[in-house]
Amino acid sequence: MFVAEPSVEDTIAILRGLKERYELHHHVQITDPAIVAAATLSHRYIADRQLPDKAIDLIDEAASSIRMQIDSKPEELDRLDRRIIQLKLEQQALMKESDEASKKRLDMLNEELSDKERQYSELEEEWKAEKASLSGTQTIKAELEQAKIAIEQARRVGTWRGCLNCNTAKSRNWKSNWKPQRSSKAKLCVCCVIK
Repeated sequence: MFVAEPSVEDTIAILRGLKERYELHHHVQITDPAIVAAATLSHRYIADRQLPDKAIDLIDEAASSIRMQIDSKPEELDRLDRRIIQLKLEQQALMKESDEASKKRLDMLNEELSDKERQYSELEEEWKAEKASLSGTQTIKAELEQAKIAIEQARRVGTWRGCLNCNTAKSRNWKSNWKPQRSSKAKLCVCCVIK
């Protein structure tokens, strides 16, 4: 039996259906333009595979890349961390010296070190707050997805009362408590798909 490759439009529809699951799995937001770009560009530039498989892999790869960027320490924090270590090593060496030039350099070094440590703590606090807000959002999304699965199972079995209770109470509670946190890093956009 021969099954024809879906069109780009069909692939976009398939990707829109899978979008929520990939967002939940990778903990990123996938935008609609990213889905359209993945379907269009994979059809145009990836020749050895078929749609929708190659577009799904493209979305999966881009979402995974974004997630790795979120989980790893930002470049600026890493740079500051290395500079602080370098300054502390220099500080230890200068403490052993007793000449006037070394003492002046040590004073300047202490000022620079305290400034860099202050910058580092501010950036680290901001980074941790962003990660915490993303993780809270993902927890609520995961619970909502579990509720949807429970509702679907209740519908299949025919326990409409359980389905109705689960649908109204839990969904209303989660949706009222959930305020989506937007992060520039946690959004899969067209530029991520093109990379």
